[in-house]
Amino acid sequence: MFIMSVLNEKQRRFCHEYLVDLNATQAAKRAGYSEKTSYSQGQRLLKNVEARKLIDDLKEARAEKLEITKDRVLSEIAKSAFANILDFVTVQEDGTAYVDLSDMSREQAAALAEITVDSYTEGKGEEIRDVKKVKIKMTDKLKSLEQLGRHLKLFTDRLDVEGSVNIAGFNITFVDSPNRREEETVDE
Repeated sequence: MFIMSVLNEKQRRFCHEYLVDLNATQAAKRAGYSEKTSYSQGQRLLKNVEARKLIDDLKEARAEKLEITKDRVLSEIAKSAFANILDFVTVQEDGTAYVDLSDMSREQAAALAEITVDSYTEGKGEEIRDVKKVKIKMTDKLKSLEQLGRHLKLFTDRLDVEGSVNIAGFNITFVDSPNRREEETVDE
């Protein structure tokens, strides 16, 4: 037996368009909703169970196709978080340093955001020489460490409250966070 989708063509198109930039208003416009109603239509469709399921299925299919896994994402973040400038710089006996990328691995390269090479000549006459200046910019190490720390729940962005209070015959107990509470009736 063939089951027809609950979503119409415009709604299905919205789901596909939403994955472009994760902007519901813009996705609604691209799907054919009017400029005037695109914001409300986008918000409504994001709350629609069938649309949400299709969006989630499309995201999952895309992640599988691109081989994006949680482990792979965490591995990339870790490369940046644990990178060390000495992986890219050679320090000489006199304390001066120079960039040396000759032994750089693919894993080390993942921690670099930018490599800039400036070539120019310096000096005059017989003193003239070619100069190559290499500048590297590493990815944001602190941000990567923060992302890993949040993933491992090392940091808390919320206030945890524990305790209880008796109000009008109800004992309200707060456990772990202000969002979770248990209510019990107190025997009188």
